Amino acid sequence: MGESMKTIRQRKGTACFPALLFLATILAGFAAWVVTGPHLAPYDIPDPLADPGALLRGRVTAAVDRSVEEEHPFREPALALVTALRLAFFREGSGPVVVGRDYRLYTREEFEYHRDDEATLARRLAWVQAAAEMFREDGVPLIIVLVPSKARVASLENHWRRESALRFLGEEAFALVDPLPELIDREDSFLRTDTHWSWSGALATARLVARTYKERYDTPLPGGARFVLEEPGTREHRGDLMRFLPLGRWERLFPLKPDVITLPGVREEAAPGAGLFDVPAIPVALVGTSFSVGDAWNFAGALQYSLQADVLALAEEGLGPFEPMQRYLTSETYREIEPSLVVWEIPERYLTLPETALPDLPQR
Repeated sequence: MGESMKTIRQRKGTACFPALLFLATILAGFAAWVVTGPHLAPYDIPDPLADPGALLRGRVTAAVDRSVEEEHPFREPALALVTALRLAFFREGSGPVVVGRDYRLYTREEFEYHRDDEATLARRLAWVQAAAEMFREDGVPLIIVLVPSKARVASLENHWRRESALRFLGEEAFALVDPLPELIDREDSFLRTDTHWSWSGALATARLVARTYKERYDTPLPGGARFVLEEPGTREHRGDLMRFLPLGRWERLFPLKPDVITLPGVREEAAPGAGLFDVPAIPVALVGTSFSVGDAWNFAGALQYSLQADVLALAEEGLGPFEPMQRYLTSETYREIEPSLVVWEIPERYLTLPETALPDLPQR
C-alpha cells in the first residue's frame, strides 16, 4: 500500500524490443495467413490475385480489419496473449487501467493533472454551491459526501483538488463529510479490481454520515423504520477495471483474481403502517454516481442501516454527480414530496475530469 506512483508508471525502454519483435513476427504471419490462406471465403475477403483493383481500392484491408476485429475465431486468443505480454513486460493493461505493484487496479483518471484543472474545479464547485443554495432556500438539510479516489486511499496520489474542495465546501451552509480518515490505508475500503469502494468502505462512510447528521441537525428522521443487517454471504465480483485486462486463459498466471465480496444484506425489520390520510414522506434522498448504485457495495442499504430511515435511491450510473442532481431538482418527485435529508455523493475525481459538461440548474 505504500508504493509510489513512480513504481506503477509505464516502463519504456530497450527491454521492450525483443517482445515487440516477437509480437510483430506473430502478427505479420497471422495477417499473411488471413489474406492468402484458404479462409478468405468465410469472411468475404476479396482475392487480391483475382481482383488486383480490390487491393488498390482498399477493399482487402478493410475486409481484413473487419474479419480480425469482429469475426475471426482467433481474435480473442490473440488479444489475450497480447494483453498477457503487456502485463508481464510492462505491467500495463489497455485504456484507463493502471496496475499497481501488488496487482491492485486503479483508473488513470485518479492520477492525471490537466492544464485547465483550476478553472474546471472552480466551475464545478460553483455549480455545487448553486445547487446547495436551492436546498437551503427550501429548508432541506443537505450532506455532501466527497468520495476520495481509490489511489488517494492507498496513499498513491495527492492531487490538490481535494484540499481546495474541502476548503471551499467547508465554508458553505451545509454539512460536508470527508470519509478519507475512515478509509485511508485500509485494504478492504476499496475493491482490488474495481474503481469503487467495498461494502466495508460504504458502511464506514454511511456511519460517518449518520454521525454528521446527528451533530449538525439533531432532528429525528420520519418514518420510524427499523433496519437490521442480515447474515452476510459471499460471491465473486469481477471489477469494472478487469475488462481492460482481457487475459483469457492467461489470467491464472497472474495474481489478478476477481474480488471475493461480502454480500451487503440490509433488511427492514419493522415499520409502522401508513394511515389512510397520511402524507407520503421521503426521509432520505440519495443522489450521486455508481458509488451509490452498485449492489456489490450497497451504499443505499448502508445509509438505511446507519440512519435507521428509508432511503430513496436516485443515483445513476455513468452520468457523474451533476446530471443526476439536476434531474432530481427538476423532477416532480422533488417538487411534490420534499425530502427530510438529501445525501449527495460526489467522487473527487469528477471535480477536475475534463470533457464533462455541466447541466443547467432550474431557474428560481
